[in-house]
Amino acid sequence: MYLIAIGVFKLLLQAPFNRYSTAIQQPSNRKSPMKKFIAVIGILLAGCAAEVISTTDQLIVVKARERNRPEAQDLAEAKCQQRGLHARLTRRLAEDQLGFECVR
Repeated sequence: MYLIAIGVFKLLLQAPFNRYSTAIQQPSNRKSPMKKFIAVIGILLAGCAAEVISTTDQLIVVKARERNRPEAQDLAEAKCQQRGLHARLTRRLAEDQLGFECVR
């Protein structure tokens, strides 16, 4: 009887550790909600960034919202600096497009 009690006691002690050690050894294929949230936020923020979409001798078109105007100005300025000029906002081509002209 004593040996059976010790055997049962050992099994009870090992059971929780076996369950957790198995979970640690086998990686989960499920993504955590926090990882999904961070991925969605990253995608949304990337969609808000300004980017140069067209460059000609007269005009640099930057895709950006009005709230991203400083970032759009910096992008256009970098393009104009390649020619030794400065960027000046000349017109709004569409709701999400700003037109810059390179001037002296």
